[in-house]
Amino acid sequence: GNVIHTFEIDTGSAMKVAFSPDGKKIAIGSTAVSLQPVATAIKIWDIATGNNILTLKGHKDGIESIAFSPDGKILAAGTSYSDHHGRFVVTRFNSDGTLDNSFSGDGITTTDIYDDTEVIFSITRQSDGKILAGGYTFKDGIPEYALVRYNENGDIDESFGDDGIVVI
Repeated sequence: GNVIHTFEIDTGSAMKVAFSPDGKKIAIGSTAVSLQPVATAIKIWDIATGNNILTLKGHKDGIESIAFSPDGKILAAGTSYSDHHGRFVVTRFNSDGTLDNSFSGDGITTTDIYDDTEVIFSITRQSDGKILAGGYTFKDGIPEYALVRYNENGDIDESFGDDGIVVI
């Protein structure tokens, strides 16, 4: 194949990529873990022109997953470390790049599963609008897979698993 466009990032390494549902945009999330605090960037590019059309600001943690919603909103997932304790972090942006304040009041929700470390790896929006995040957690030093489901407003969906969380 031929190279059509090169999408340049200016923060760390390109960690995650997602295509918009219509296939016209690509989101690239980058993380520079060598910088303290961790530097992150999410850029939205027009696939046809190769132009950077939007830079999303507000997700302050490493980027592990990005997903587009059919309504044009963008989800970013990462892990927040404070006091050497990781937590799931999900950020939702409006299609114009602003934080979606209808999601958890400020566009960002943080989930602590156990009083140990959690690391998020993947995020997706279900067809019913609920958001599913997957990763792992540690309980008594033993790693376990973890799923957390959120309602559209960013609250944990307590009808899922054990109060919104499934640990395997």
